[in-house]
Amino acid sequence: MIQIQNPSSLFSQQKVFEISNHVDKNKLTQTEAQKFKVLVLYNDSASELSTSAEEMVNKLIRACKFTDEETLLLNQNSQKASLGYLQSRYQPEMILVFGETYLSKNLLRLKKNSPAEINGTKILQTDSLENLEKIKGAKGILWEVLKGMLNI
Repeated sequence: MIQIQNPSSLFSQQKVFEISNHVDKNKLTQTEAQKFKVLVLYNDSASELSTSAEEMVNKLIRACKFTDEETLLLNQNSQKASLGYLQSRYQPEMILVFGETYLSKNLLRLKKNSPAEINGTKILQTDSLENLEKIKGAKGILWEVLKGMLNI
């Protein structure tokens, strides 16, 4: 047993620490700073999207009534992330998946251009960005699905 010389001091009213009500906006936690309404996942060997692909994605996002600030583009070639990780880290309303991109080993294969909702997040997998530019009518099909999915 440990002997304490002045046990009454353990229960004194003296402050041990102080919590400030002031929050420094530059020191937000990762989860507070990383909320995006839309995640755009693609798989490309290049570190950046081609100009035409980036323009197409930006045009599509704006047509869906989302802003650039609400959208995060992630190249799954450079970083693999599971659906659970993406949902907990970014808390997106929607994940738009271009091409064959890994989301989760436990997730059944998504049907192309068939919307799904998992844990409150809308998910749509479609053609790769390259195929959307090449295949006639592919963009139109994607747009029709997105309009129905987002009630536009």
